[in-house]
This record gives sequence, structure tokens and C-alpha cells, in this order.
Amino acid sequence: MSTSQYHQNNLQAEISEVLGSGSGLGLGLGFRGIHFASLASAGAPTLTEDQISQLVDALVPVTQKMLTTKDADGNGMISAQCCTKMAPLVTENCMCTEKAMNIVYDSLKGRDITDLNPYGKLIAGVMDKLQCSALDNLVFYPSSVCPASRRLALF
Repeated sequence: MSTSQYHQNNLQAEISEVLGSGSGLGLGLGFRGIHFASLASAGAPTLTEDQISQLVDALVPVTQKMLTTKDADGNGMISAQCCTKMAPLVTENCMCTEKAMNIVYDSLKGRDITDLNPYGKLIAGVMDKLQCSALDNLVFYPSSVCPASRRLALF
């Protein structure tokens, strides 16, 4: 078994432990060879704070190993330059455009995911542990936080 396969199996086991088999998460996550399509198939539950924390703890070590930029302790991190490039996703409300997000949601139809906002804390948690806070306030259409003009792609 390759090291990559070993990490994938461990991560899948940790996620299953956090969510329980048949949790209904159904994200079908793919991350550089890690594929969790079989987590469950019946929609997307709301994650508890504890589940988010446990998922962050499971995802971060695997992600850190894949990143080429390292901190002083040798842990993978998102470079300051890359983090800065992600900031417009929040500051420009890029994920608030209805038309663009409907393309994303159409690809998730089989998983009953029509709103990614419940996963914002998970995304922010992973990013924060990778030393990038640029996505801390990321919102997705159909959030009421999205400016109406952006939802309609008027700017």
C-alpha cells in the first residue's frame, strides 16, 4: 500500500468516525487523489461544531503534507501570496452570483446540496489551520448576506 493510499484510508476512517456511516453527508469530496464519494448518499446534514472541529483536525494533516510552502516547524501552509489571491472571493462576493453557483449546485444535485453556506465553517477552519484567514467570511448564494446586486451579477 502506498503512503498516499494509507493516508487516504486513514482520513476516510476518521471522517467515518466523526460522521458515522450513513451520516448523509454525501459531499463526494475529491482532494488530490482523496475521494470520499461513498460517505453517504442521502443529502447533506447540518454539521455540529464538534463535527466541524473533528473534520478540520482530520483534513489538515493530510493537506499540510501536500503543500510545498512550510512554516518554521515544517508544517505545510498556504503561502501569504496565495492567501492574498483568495481574498477577493470574500471581498468581491464572488460566490454570491446566482448563475455561477447554480452550475455548482447542479453538479451536486444527486447529493441534495443546494446551499454550501453550512460548510463555510469547515472551509474556514481548514484554511485557518493552514495559516490563511482569507476565507473566514466566505458566503455562497443563496445567503441573505450576499448583496442583491451581486446575486444578480450586476457588477
